[in-house]
Amino acid sequence: MPTLRASILLICLALTPLLSARSEVLPEELTLQYRVSLGSAELGSLSTRLRRAGDVYQVDSRTRAEGLASILLGGDVKESCVFSVKAHEIQTQNYEVTREGRRGYRHTVKFDWHAGTIQFKGGDTRPLPNGYTLDNCSVPFAFMVGKPDTFINRMMHIVGGNRIRHFTNLSITEERLATPLGVLDSIRIEQQRHGRPERTFTVWVAPTRGNLPVKIVEKRPSRVTTMLLTSVSGL
Repeated sequence: MPTLRASILLICLALTPLLSARSEVLPEELTLQYRVSLGSAELGSLSTRLRRAGDVYQVDSRTRAEGLASILLGGDVKESCVFSVKAHEIQTQNYEVTREGRRGYRHTVKFDWHAGTIQFKGGDTRPLPNGYTLDNCSVPFAFMVGKPDTFINRMMHIVGGNRIRHFTNLSITEERLATPLGVLDSIRIEQQRHGRPERTFTVWVAPTRGNLPVKIVEKRPSRVTTMLLTSVSGL
């Protein structure tokens, strides 16, 4: 019987023609709208806008809670980041997240790739971990520009707020997926939280739609959060 790692590698080789169609060049402008659900209950929406400014990209996103969720969760969450793309990978320069309302907060993060450090608000500085380091705001675009070896056999580290979450690749498979944009052939990339195997982060990208992340699911024992792409502008 092949090992799990060997099986994943064989799958990646089979999917290489699809994944290799990815380009390092993102659109000059791109706006994505997602519907956000918690289990079977609809929470609200996420809008994220990408704009190119010379050699870097600026992203601004806003998550809006609606109905009862807006009362329970408080105000909107806004994120922004600036990044460049090198060798099919994103390199973030800075990241910020702000939550409005009564339980509001603001966190800022700076990435120094020359010094190999991540600096959080308040001066907390940590070394860049080995693997692929992203911020929460740029994650969808990392899957648009990545290649098979971007995710296989290496850890993915996602900076969000004032912490870093660590993931290892669990599987890469093909899946025909029903979405608000229609039925699409997709590549399903599943990541497992390091040290917490019961938590997973799964992204479905559509090669025929510019490798857009058309579905994103984060699973925890207490909840399942789903983001479904509902509209696209600029691609």
